[in-house]
Amino acid sequence: MKQKELTLLLKKLPDLSTFPHQGMEKIAELRNEEKKYVDKYAEIDFELTKLQTEMNELAVSEELINKQVEIKELHVNLTSYQDWKRTTENITYEHKQRNEELAEILQKLGEQWNKSTLSEAVTTMEAKEELVSLNEQYRALTERASFLEVEKSSKKSTVNERRRELERIKAERMSEQEQERLSVRLQQLMVEESKLKEAIIREQNSPRTQSKQPLFMILLLLLSVALTFTGIQSYWLAFGILAIGFVLVLVLFLTQNKRVSNVVTQDDQQVFISKLHEIELEKQNIQMELSNIRESEQQSKLASKSYEDALATYENILRQQEQVEQKLLSCDEQLDAWCERGKFPPIANCTLALSVFGLVEKGQKLLRAIMQFEDQLQQFKNKLKNFEEKAEQLARFANIDVAQSIPLIVEKLVNKLKKNEQKEMKLQLLLERTARIEKDKLYFEKQLQQCREKIQRLFHEANVETEESFIEKGMLQEEKIVIERDLRLVDSQLEVQVKNREQLEEWTTEIENTFEIREERKRELEERLSVVEAEEKEVEKQLFACQTARQKLGNESELAALYQKIEVEKTTLKQYAMEWAIHETAKQMIKKAKAIYEEKRQPEVMQAAEKWFNLLTCGQYTRVFAPIDEATVTVERKDGGRFLPEELSQGTKEQLYLALRIALAEAYRSQAVFPLIIDDVFVNFDDERKRAAAEAIKKLSSRRQVLLFTCHAYIKQLFSADCHLELKKGI
Repeated sequence: MKQKELTLLLKKLPDLSTFPHQGMEKIAELRNEEKKYVDKYAEIDFELTKLQTEMNELAVSEELINKQVEIKELHVNLTSYQDWKRTTENITYEHKQRNEELAEILQKLGEQWNKSTLSEAVTTMEAKEELVSLNEQYRALTERASFLEVEKSSKKSTVNERRRELERIKAERMSEQEQERLSVRLQQLMVEESKLKEAIIREQNSPRTQSKQPLFMILLLLLSVALTFTGIQSYWLAFGILAIGFVLVLVLFLTQNKRVSNVVTQDDQQVFISKLHEIELEKQNIQMELSNIRESEQQSKLASKSYEDALATYENILRQQEQVEQKLLSCDEQLDAWCERGKFPPIANCTLALSVFGLVEKGQKLLRAIMQFEDQLQQFKNKLKNFEEKAEQLARFANIDVAQSIPLIVEKLVNKLKKNEQKEMKLQLLLERTARIEKDKLYFEKQLQQCREKIQRLFHEANVETEESFIEKGMLQEEKIVIERDLRLVDSQLEVQVKNREQLEEWTTEIENTFEIREERKRELEERLSVVEAEEKEVEKQLFACQTARQKLGNESELAALYQKIEVEKTTLKQYAMEWAIHETAKQMIKKAKAIYEEKRQPEVMQAAEKWFNLLTCGQYTRVFAPIDEATVTVERKDGGRFLPEELSQGTKEQLYLALRIALAEAYRSQAVFPLIIDDVFVNFDDERKRAAAEAIKKLSSRRQVLLFTCHAYIKQLFSADCHLELKKGI
């Protein structure tokens, strides 16, 4: 029964053979796709409207863009402008200083000098050498003149003294009459003395005294002869005879004198002696006076000679002074000629000329420096003027107040240019974005067109004109599919096994319920479709209102500025985010590497360092460890005491560092076996630990190359001779 009803229902349905397979799913999928494309198209259209608004509001100055090369050049040269300005100020200051120094030099030189005469003056090396030579000659002549003046004064005093001395000697000399008188008196005394002596001789040669003389002479002759002959025979005998002879002569002499005295009376003898004595005294006095006169004459001659010599010397000095004065006049003439050749005003003397020459040289240097400064100043002023004119021209072009300072004008120009470039860049970005969006719009428009074409093809396949008809046919198709499935189910159930009528009826009831469910579902779908269509219309209205409001808002400059600011901030935020991401990534990588090292490498390094440190300290320290949360190393002594590196002695600290170095080298041995270089680590070790360190290095050298540098000869004794290598000086 149920089978018949289903068959009748199936026959009542229109012809659905042309309806596409899974048409409802396809139309729903295409409608969803169409809606997506429509939304995307509307979004793109709105985006294009917004971009167009933004582009319209971006007032990019093409003229300013054309001037950007000049503005950038101006900005690049701003530092140079400031340098030029500072240099101009410095040059102006230096120019002023040099002018003041030049004015001071001109004041020292005198009124005859000015800038014109200063520049015309010849200050060549030849002129200077000539002036120096002339000055040396002038100075030597001046010194000679001064010396001669001193000598002249001295010699003049000497001449005056010698003249006075000569006059004094001449005044003290005895007159010639007195000298003649003394000479006559001396001759008289000599005559009287001669007469008196002749009288005495006559008296002595009288016959009474002469009778004994031959005897005396004969006796004396005999004694001499005897003495001569006797001396030949014996020295002592001759001496005795000579003595006897002298005694005999003495006796005879005394006897003779006694006899003469008996002849000459005592009174006559006294008179002769007294007279001779008086004559002798007077003679001596006269001779003394004559000697004094001769000495006085000698002194007078010497004084006269000395006076003449002094006078000659004085006259010689005067002649030398005349020569020096003539030479000085010649020097003055040469100086005048030199001044005329060198275009110098007349100068009093060579010393002053040399001083003036030095001032002129200095003045000419200052004048050249001033002229150079003026040229430089003019150049820099021209540069500044050109720069300022260009800046003011660009400022007027950019509507900037030219009354401001040049750096401020340039800064404002650059800011304007930057803003214009930003606008241009943003405009370019907007254009590129617009082009991309236009491309996307075309793409989505094409996709939407294809989607709608697919829908139309579905309509054409379903032989309908509208979507409602297609949905209705689709629902009928679904119903048909359900009925056909139910029929197949019924047929299959009937074909399998049907044990009783009740089961068949139960199946029939189930099929009917299924049909009712399908009808109810159809109604629900129709209601849902109407609701969805109403919602779609409402959404379209809201979308249209939103687009209208958005377009209205898009015309306002504030919104565009906000969008621009948002884009700029987004760009800045992206840059900051990128930098933060890089730094954070690096931080995490370092942190991870540190953690890996602490977890995997550090225990290995610490264990190796502990072993080497125990060996280097001869078993005094048993542990070396590094707490994970602390950036330090701790060592433990065999008695349990723990110490930080700064609490250890210098030698123990160096042994700890050596142990850590060896441990690190051993830890990376699996990756690369590189040489270990050690430089004079034994300096602060005691003897026992030196030997222990040497043993450790020997042990280490069996696995890798170890280079130990030292300047201490005793270290060689700890190692075998074949390990030694002497480095020459300078290597």
